Amino acid sequence: MKKLAFLTTLFCLLFYACSWAEEKTLNFFSISPIRVIDGNTFVALDDKGREIKIRLFGIDCPEKNQPWGKEAAAMTENYLMQSETVVASMLGLDRYARCLCLVMTNYLGAVVPLNSILVAEGLAWKAPEYPQNKIDKTLIREFGSTFFLHQAKAQDEKKRIWNGKYKAVPPWEWRKGKR
Repeated sequence: MKKLAFLTTLFCLLFYACSWAEEKTLNFFSISPIRVIDGNTFVALDDKGREIKIRLFGIDCPEKNQPWGKEAAAMTENYLMQSETVVASMLGLDRYARCLCLVMTNYLGAVVPLNSILVAEGLAWKAPEYPQNKIDKTLIREFGSTFFLHQAKAQDEKKRIWNGKYKAVPPWEWRKGKR
């Protein structure tokens, strides 16, 4: 039953993203992942063969040295490297000039949004809004609400970062403590 609910949620997200894309023209382009840096950042070649650093839009995974950080990176790597096709839509830039992207993968025959998968599996938080990021505020509201719903469901189901084994410290707070 949970799997059916999850698949239904993913279908709704894809339907919403596709209909939203028609209206707002999300431009997807093919990418070839090269290496994963952490759960929400990786390096890829774009469709013109240029190397780009991609940060998954709207989410924040645990840092590598934080509980669940290695698992988040491994899941990202698994989805990216095992997918037949990976496409991205660049929604803006962050303060480090990384491309903020919505990333879709064709994993085991199903098209899935990697950003949402990580949140739904309890390996990422819905990221706070960062005013220094150059991105359309409408996009933040539209996709942010979807990520929030996935996060609430993962919390209810006590998945990974929400299982109570470790205190769930959001990465942006973890980073502040490490400086």
